[in-house]
Amino acid sequence: MDPIKSNESSISKGAITMGHLKKNNETYLNHLLFAGKVGITLIFTSILFLLHAIFPVCEIPNKWDLEGTHLKLSKWNEYITKRKNK
Repeated sequence: MDPIKSNESSISKGAITMGHLKKNNETYLNHLLFAGKVGITLIFTSILFLLHAIFPVCEIPNKWDLEGTHLKLSKWNEYITKRKNK
């Protein structure tokens, strides 16, 4: 699918529709909080890994290491899959 045409289809008479939110069964506030939480978590994890790259003696706590991050992402993915199927 062409992303430009996809974006054009979500614009109706100059106003952006909330099709993405409807498709995912969520409100704007829920979307803001969930996407914000994921984004901030990934930024924080990235900073920890960059610090670890510079200072290898600084260990990354289990909650934030690759396995912990993978677990969080898997749980969030399971959550959005269930939400979409409601």
